[in-house]
Amino acid sequence: MRLEPLPRKDHGEPVRGKFAFDHVSFGVKNEEDLWNLKDSLESAGFWVSDVINHVFIHSIYSFDPNGIPIEFSHNVEGIDIRKKPMMGDIKPTKSAQEG
Repeated sequence: MRLEPLPRKDHGEPVRGKFAFDHVSFGVKNEEDLWNLKDSLESAGFWVSDVINHVFIHSIYSFDPNGIPIEFSHNVEGIDIRKKPMMGDIKPTKSAQEG
C-alpha cells in the first residue's frame, strides 16, 4: 500500500475529495489574549492568519511545528450560539436538523 500526501487545505475551507484531521482549536480568555498570542507567534517566526470574525467567536489560525493546523479563539461577549443556534447549511441532513 502506498500512502500519498493529501493536498493542503486552508483552515475553514470546505472539504472536497479526500480529507483527514482538519484542525484543533484552543480557547483563550479574551480579545487581548488573542492579539497577544498572535504577536507572540509571529515574533517566534510562525505564520499566523489575520483575526477572523466569525460573529460569535474571533479566531486566529496557524500551524504547529509538525504542520498540524491550530485555531485559537475567544467567545464574543454577549453572544451565546447555544441559546440561538443558527443553521448555515442550505441542505442540512436530517440528524443536523434534529440538533
